[in-house]
Amino acid sequence: MSAIEVCFKSTQGEFSLEVDLTLPGHGVSALFGISGSGKTTLLRCIAGFEKPVLGRLVVNGEVWQDSQQQIWRSPHQRDVGVVFQALVCRAGSGNGSLSPAPC
Repeated sequence: MSAIEVCFKSTQGEFSLEVDLTLPGHGVSALFGISGSGKTTLLRCIAGFEKPVLGRLVVNGEVWQDSQQQIWRSPHQRDVGVVFQALVCRAGSGNGSLSPAPC
């Protein structure tokens, strides 16, 4: 079964992120955590928008990134789609921020 294998170490100032995980090649996976825990950083590394200090990324058996072997697939060569969250909170309840805005 195809999968995504991720092993990254990234640092930004005093923030350090270490990830070692395998995601299934089918279905839906969720990434959640508290604000500042590294969710966006991880997605930026997978999409190729950010280069981790150390890392290896294998997608469906293809090595997209390996810092030890100096392999790097550019973002436009990665078959990844990411829509990042825009911070827009409307006054009122949490449901108000999640529901569609009136036109």
